[in-house]
Amino acid sequence: MTEEIRVLKYRSKALEDNWLNDPTEREVIVFLPEKLKEEAPLLIGLAGFGGGARSFLNFSPMSENFTDVVKTLRKSGKLKDAVIAIPDCYTSLGGNQYINSSSVGNYEDFITDEIVPWIREDYSTGLTGVFGKSSGGFGSYSLATRHPDVFSGFADHSGDAGFEYCYFADFPDAIREFEKAGGVKNWFSKYNESRNKMSKEFMKTINVLAMSAFYSPNPESENLGIDFPFDLETGELDPVIWEKWLKLDPARNIRENLERIRSMKGVYLDVGFSDEFNINFGMRIMHRILEKTNVPHVFEEFEGGHFNITYREEYALSYLAERLSV
Repeated sequence: MTEEIRVLKYRSKALEDNWLNDPTEREVIVFLPEKLKEEAPLLIGLAGFGGGARSFLNFSPMSENFTDVVKTLRKSGKLKDAVIAIPDCYTSLGGNQYINSSSVGNYEDFITDEIVPWIREDYSTGLTGVFGKSSGGFGSYSLATRHPDVFSGFADHSGDAGFEYCYFADFPDAIREFEKAGGVKNWFSKYNESRNKMSKEFMKTINVLAMSAFYSPNPESENLGIDFPFDLETGELDPVIWEKWLKLDPARNIRENLERIRSMKGVYLDVGFSDEFNINFGMRIMHRILEKTNVPHVFEEFEGGHFNITYREEYALSYLAERLSV
């Protein structure tokens, strides 16, 4: 079966005047089956932190590539004629959590109000699902539970959850890096120079900065319109700001989303036992809550870590395609 890959462009109104002045015209990569079928499932793919739409086209000889996964599933017939669309949501902060933020942009609206309707109309697709890993997994869960009228299922691969386990360890390094640079603004102004070095401390700092921008934006803050969940000098946790983060933690808010999740046609969760960010603990919590409340779902904790897990999408894509077929 021949796979057609189209690279489209979309000019977004939702992203106009975004805080970071990131581009409003975005690429959308679309994977099409050999023959388009009306009402075929639409699967929206979300990149992990540090990635964009073209990350799904990357080639790595040391691991399975997304294009190979799609080809394998097409050949086996397990993708059920699904259309896959991957919008570029990369930001100047290095990534995206796929929720609206006054400090970043309205990427939630971009996906739900613009990209999904556009692709559905152009390709006459049916039910829509969303999938991703890491930040993309967090985005998949968050978008689906916040917009059950748009998404009928989701696949969350190692998505951020259990925030105290996956974020706390990065706070001290971020505080030191901000202090060495003379403050948050100075650190960010040197960001473009520093990112080529990609040190461990740099990655932790940009991760904390980006998460803060999505979870606790504050246009009135002098620190790039961002509130941090800790004191920038002492490191003392700020309970008010931290509570804002926790309200977005899937391991916590899943309880209030149970009926929305129950109504979905497909829910897929997986994570590595050796996840380097300890996300498996947060996802275990999610699984247990779904299990105890008899919410149908698939959960697997596999041997492996947080990286080089593209092969896991083979299971999720075939599962979603099957569940969302009409």
